[in-house]
This record gives sequence, C-alpha cells and structure tokens, in this order.
Amino acid sequence: MHQDLQKYLDEAPDGVIYFSMGSNLRSTALPESKRNAFLGAFSKLKHHVLWKWESDTLPGQPSNVKLGKWLPQSDILGECCYTGKTVGSDYEIHWLPLREAFYLVDLYRRFR
Repeated sequence: MHQDLQKYLDEAPDGVIYFSMGSNLRSTALPESKRNAFLGAFSKLKHHVLWKWESDTLPGQPSNVKLGKWLPQSDILGECCYTGKTVGSDYEIHWLPLREAFYLVDLYRRFR
C-alpha cells in the first residue's frame, strides 16, 4: 500500500469509511443532489472517508474526505480474507462492518 494512504489510515483515530460505487458506476456521474447528500453526510462524521472518485477534484470536498481514482480495496479492508493455505489449514478472516448496496445493472452483468 502507498505510504501516504497507509499514513492516512493509521492517523484515523475514529476509523475509516471506504466508499466506492464499484467499477460499473462512476461516482463522478452522480447527480449533484446525490453527491451533495453524500458530502453533507460525510462532513458530519468524525471518521476519515476514502472515496473512490474518478476525477482530480471534488467540489465541496470536506476535510475528512480523501479521494482516489484507484484505491487498493483488499489492502484497505484488511489485506485479504484468506491466507491462501490449503483446505484444512489455518486461515485468517478480517471481520469488518460492511454496508453494501447492489445496483441492478451490476447484478445483471454478474449473473447473466
């Protein structure tokens, strides 16, 4: 993981929220009203927020929000969920509170 990103994670006393619309939906395509709703909500949090944002700037970006065009999701969420050992060997699971919202277009592309 890049050093400045690791530092951002390490210096978050109240934790970090990772926000990504995935690969099929671009955050930059959000309607202004929706984007402003997220910005308003994020600005009220004591947490640091990492937002997968596909542009260099975000109008109204709160000080607790860090942008990234690409972010190493597996590293951010605990590096990995399984150590890769054979079946029956020790394995490691990172228990994280996650909130996911699936979009119909994403599900359609995955399961057709």
